[in-house]
Formats: sequence, C-alpha cells, structure tokens
Amino acid sequence: MNITSKLVMLNIEEKIKVGSLELNIIAQVCIPDSGLVEVDLMDETEISYMGVPIDGYDNWRKFKAFHLEMGVDYNKTIGHMFEEIFNKRDIEKLVSIHRIK
Repeated sequence: MNITSKLVMLNIEEKIKVGSLELNIIAQVCIPDSGLVEVDLMDETEISYMGVPIDGYDNWRKFKAFHLEMGVDYNKTIGHMFEEIFNKRDIEKLVSIHRIK
C-alpha cells in the first residue's frame, strides 16, 4: 500500500450572538498536503431567539425569511461573522498543529 496524499479535516464549532439571536456555527477546515487551507460554513445549530429555541430547519428558514422581508438578512450577517471569526484565527497555526507527518 502506497499513501500518495493526506488530508486533515477539522470541524470547529463556535457560539455567536447577533442581537437577541444566539446560535452555534459549525465550520469545516480542510488541510491537504499542499497546505492550501479551505474553510467552509457547514451548519447552524442550537438556534434560539430571545431565549426561545428555533427547532428544525423549516422553522429556521421561515424565521430568516420573515426577518428578510423587514430588511434583516441573517444569512449575510452570519456569513460576515463567520468570515470575521476565521480571519482572526491563525489558520497557519492550525495547519502546523494538525498536519500529518
């Protein structure tokens, strides 16, 4: 057996708060041999608004659609927060710590 390449995949969960909305975002970090790191937003979990849980994908989708009609784009806001969190992290440090030798 000859291993020709390696890939490390990390799932990172981060709790965020947007006004009265709280949720966990789950990011997937892929670190191939080449070192070209990719970070993707994979999921949003444990969502609550003013302490009330928003259960299920359909209710979360309806919640976001309702607020979008009023000009509040949670997809955009969460996306910006995601980028901000992962721009602040030292991804190169993640690569060096988790690289398979």
